[in-house]
Amino acid sequence: MSSLAEEKLETRPQVLREKSYRFFDIEIVLKTDPPDILENFHRIYHRFQITETHEAHDIYILRSKIDDNPFILTAGEGSRILTQPFTPQFYLSFFSFVLSKVKSHFLVHAAVVSLRNEAVLIVGHSGFGKTTLAVELLKRGMSFLSDELAPLHRTHHHVEPFPRSIGLRNICLHDLSSEKSFRNPNSKGEIKWMMDIEELKMSRLGETSRPGKIVFLEPQFENEPIPEHLQIFEIHFTSLTKTFCNAIAEISQIHKVERIEDRLFPMLRLTITKNTSPLAQIQKGAQDHKIGLVSVIEGKTQKPDFKRSPLLKRINPFDGIRKLSQMTLNAHEGSSLMKLLGNRPAKLLCELADIVGQAQFYELTIGDLGEMTRRVEGIMRNEG
Repeated sequence: MSSLAEEKLETRPQVLREKSYRFFDIEIVLKTDPPDILENFHRIYHRFQITETHEAHDIYILRSKIDDNPFILTAGEGSRILTQPFTPQFYLSFFSFVLSKVKSHFLVHAAVVSLRNEAVLIVGHSGFGKTTLAVELLKRGMSFLSDELAPLHRTHHHVEPFPRSIGLRNICLHDLSSEKSFRNPNSKGEIKWMMDIEELKMSRLGETSRPGKIVFLEPQFENEPIPEHLQIFEIHFTSLTKTFCNAIAEISQIHKVERIEDRLFPMLRLTITKNTSPLAQIQKGAQDHKIGLVSVIEGKTQKPDFKRSPLLKRINPFDGIRKLSQMTLNAHEGSSLMKLLGNRPAKLLCELADIVGQAQFYELTIGDLGEMTRRVEGIMRNEG
C-alpha cells in the first residue's frame, strides 16, 4: 500500500468491518469503519459474497473526519477522494473501480432479460429507462439476468446473470412485490428501492444465455435553446474529483461545467464554444488525474418521456457492434481489459464481433411504455 494510504490509515480505527466478494475474475475484500456502508453495499451485492479469497484487492471505504464524506483507499493506488454523500449512487460509483479491473468479460451497460435461453440486451446510459422496460418484460414472462450490466464472457460467448439488487423508482413498483426492501434517495432526492430478484413476485432469475437481440435505447434530448455559438457535451468518467473538475473549468473553450452524480459513472455536462475541440485537453487532464473517460454524448439528454410514439428499427451488425463497443464499461483507456488488448480498439471490435456477430441489432426511440414493451416482446417471440 502507498505511503499516502498508510498515513491515512494510521488515524483510522483499528477494528474495521469487512466482507469478501467476487465479481467475475476479481476478488475484493471491502473494509469499512462505520457499519452502514458495508450493510448497504451488501444489500445490493449480497449474492456475490464469498467466504475464501485468493488474490483479493483490499479496498477501504472510510468516512472523512473533516466533512463526513467518503473516501476510498486501495492497495498500491493511494487514495481516491469522493465528495458525494452515502447514497445508492455512491455504491455504484465505487463499483466502477471494480469494473475497470475485470478482464474475463465485456461488461456492457445494459439491462438483460431472457426467453428460452435467448437474451435481449437493453442498452443505454443511466436514466434512459433500461430497468423500467426490463420490468415490463418480466411481467410478460421473461426471466431476469441483470438491470445494469450485461456480462459477455470472452471465452464462452454467452451473457451471464448479474443478480445484484434491482434499483426501482416508485413508478415501477406497482404490483411487483409485497414488501419494499431498501429505500434510499439518489443525489436529486428521488426515491429508489433496492430489491432482490426473489422479492419480485412475477420474476425468476434466468440462466446463462446466448445474446440474441440487442436493443439500443436512443437518448432524448432537451429542446432548451442555447446561444448559437455554444454546444453541449455530456462526458462520463470512471470517477470525479474536485481538483479535476476545477481543471476542466479552466479550459478556455468551456463556458459551464455541471457535475451529474446520479449515473453508474459520474458525468460532466459541459457547455463549450461550438466548432472547438477541447476533448484532447480533457483526455489529457483525465490521464494526469488517473481518471478514465468512459463515453461522450453530444447534446443535453433528458429523462425518458414515455408519452411519445416509440420507433423500433433494425440496424446493420457493423453499426451495432460499434455502438456496443462504446457502451462497454470496462473498455475505456486505462482499464485492465484494454491494456490486455494492447489498447487497440480494433481488437476490441473483433472480439465483440465474435461474441455477438449472430445477434440482431435494433434502435428503439423511447415512447409509450406499453408499446415499447410490445415491440421488444414481439422480436423476442419472433413476431416482428
